[in-house]
Amino acid sequence: MARTPWTNTPSESESQLWDSIAEGVAASLAVDALTRDRADQQADAELKLLKESGLASLLIPTEFGGPGGHWSTALRAVRILARADSSIAQLLAYSYITQSGIVFIGDPERWRHWFQASASGTWLWGDSVNPIDPALYLAPCESGYVLNGRKRYSTGAATGDVTVIMGVEQGSGRVLAAVINHDRAGVTHVDDRDALGQRLSASGSVEFRDVFVHADDVLGEWHAEPYATVSSPASQLGFANMYLGIAEGADGSTGNVLTQLCEGFKVAFLPTAIDDPAHGLDQP
Repeated sequence: MARTPWTNTPSESESQLWDSIAEGVAASLAVDALTRDRADQQADAELKLLKESGLASLLIPTEFGGPGGHWSTALRAVRILARADSSIAQLLAYSYITQSGIVFIGDPERWRHWFQASASGTWLWGDSVNPIDPALYLAPCESGYVLNGRKRYSTGAATGDVTVIMGVEQGSGRVLAAVINHDRAGVTHVDDRDALGQRLSASGSVEFRDVFVHADDVLGEWHAEPYATVSSPASQLGFANMYLGIAEGADGSTGNVLTQLCEGFKVAFLPTAIDDPAHGLDQP
């Protein structure tokens, strides 16, 4: 079995298809993105769009029930969504990055189990692995572990179907990654993050109190092999495409703002600011 299912580059038809799907979702999100951010409510309808459009499962290989998309296709979808709604783009980016732990950290013999479960349930993945926080702790017990601790900045954990955690195994000191379903007993999602423009990214803290983690929930050991380190640049690519999309969205809306909201400079005798050649928006 190959070490990764993501090889080669996407076909033109794949890129066109998923660009079109992402643009359709972005158009729906753009209608009331500002209103929804101000309301600071759970993004249930928005996440439903990600699932129904197929974007949530884009990276799952065809052999495991997914569309078989490539990373460049998925990251472009993040960028397109970020032009309209950066919160939802962040949730999608984190879902891709966290789900990829199946490959970066997990045993290849378990790929089918995790990918098929994600495909059949159209899972969105959240994470609770913030490396600058004190570690979570996994105490060995019969048939698994008991998880305790608290993590800040756990993007997607409050809204995802599953959350990936990383905890220190007591006794060995190993750092293990595990998958926890959203409604697992002992998990509390704390709504303590209020970031302007990112309020729907579900990036609050998570508390784990005597949470049972079955041995089968464990993905694998963090950095057990060099390939696991690929998850770090994958994360940075997710952020880079989100930020680029935000910038593209801001640039694209500048003309509308100047046309609709800004009067021309009084002594220039122009009706709107967009008519003033000094703004430079018509320059390449």
